Amino acid sequence: MLPKKRRCPECTGNMEYQMINISYQEKDIDVAIKVTGVPALVCSNCSFQLISIRLAKEIDVLVDAIFASLRKQKSSLEIFHSEDGFTS
Repeated sequence: MLPKKRRCPECTGNMEYQMINISYQEKDIDVAIKVTGVPALVCSNCSFQLISIRLAKEIDVLVDAIFASLRKQKSSLEIFHSEDGFTS
């Protein structure tokens, strides 16, 4: 079921249903996560994007878990880092 036609909350332009990509990056991790094919309403005038709250929360839970896992792996690797630049 497609969402109802809406006006953009930023510029009052027409919102259109599209699939978008969302990228996530955190300062302490040198990895970016790209979520593709996210259903959204996108303004045809200013490109403002809207996704459902439920979907945003689901994506956040998954992305947060990935970043937490990467942080854990990074801290485990740093424990084994020696002063001479070699890892054991």
